[in-house]
Amino acid sequence: SKEVENVDFQPEIVETAPPEPVIQAPQSFSCDVIVDAGGDEGLYFSGNISFSGSITVYDLLLQTGVDAASRGTYIYSINGLSEKEHGPMSGWLYQVNGVTPMKSADSYYVNDGDEIYWFYQYDD
Repeated sequence: SKEVENVDFQPEIVETAPPEPVIQAPQSFSCDVIVDAGGDEGLYFSGNISFSGSITVYDLLLQTGVDAASRGTYIYSINGLSEKEHGPMSGWLYQVNGVTPMKSADSYYVNDGDEIYWFYQYDD
């Protein structure tokens, strides 16, 4: 039988610098937003709003600076122009990229570049 020598094994230690952390600036997005009362009232707001992270149509409306009155997150009045003021079916609606979504504004998350159009629907 062969005798095995006891060898001290010492792995080579190579010191390396830790990797540099990757720091990403928060992504910035923007949407065009229009709030249009129509008729004699005209535009209440028209502009581009920048944001980071996820945001809803409702949140964007609040960022326009218009005076939006709501019950919960249901918008019933903007700048004093209220639902049912011009007929029983009149009130505020919104569109995203020309389409009226069948969901509440607080549950519709926008994408970068979306066009948000709030408008007053007259019924008289």
